[in-house]
Amino acid sequence: MRHAAPLIALALAGLLLAGCTPGPAVDAPSPVTATAAGQDLRVQVTVQPRTVRIGEPLHVSLIATNTSEDQPVTITSRTGALMLVTVWEHDNRTWQQVRQYPEAAIQVLSPWTLGPGESRTFEMTVPVEPGWPEAKRVRITAHLNGRPQLQPGVITTVLPRAPQE
Repeated sequence: MRHAAPLIALALAGLLLAGCTPGPAVDAPSPVTATAAGQDLRVQVTVQPRTVRIGEPLHVSLIATNTSEDQPVTITSRTGALMLVTVWEHDNRTWQQVRQYPEAAIQVLSPWTLGPGESRTFEMTVPVEPGWPEAKRVRITAHLNGRPQLQPGVITTVLPRAPQE
């Protein structure tokens, strides 16, 4: 029994050291995803990274899928921008729009169609610019231009610009 205490202490020390191995990087880019559906259409938005700094890019991907088995879905965009990305800030009562991307688009009606079961992917890299809320969580939404009622949104954190070395 006298020798059991040192063995238990050694086993506990081994377990403690095993837990000290380095894990994945804390700031590894991890995506966040949300989905909205209705009217034979499913829209999924993915934003990466989950936490971003002023001056870094934010990657937004939107997948539109026609969920109908036999009917096409036609979407008429009001401009040449087929996807719109909006940044929202919470003011303790409601979400207020801060920015929308693209900031300018050609004013042309652009109808397009998804066949039954068909999907289409849109991607945009959004610049996280000065003027975005800093050290706060913001809501990022994306929607098909012409279908604003299907606007899934995710929460991401915006940090101040990285210090210069």
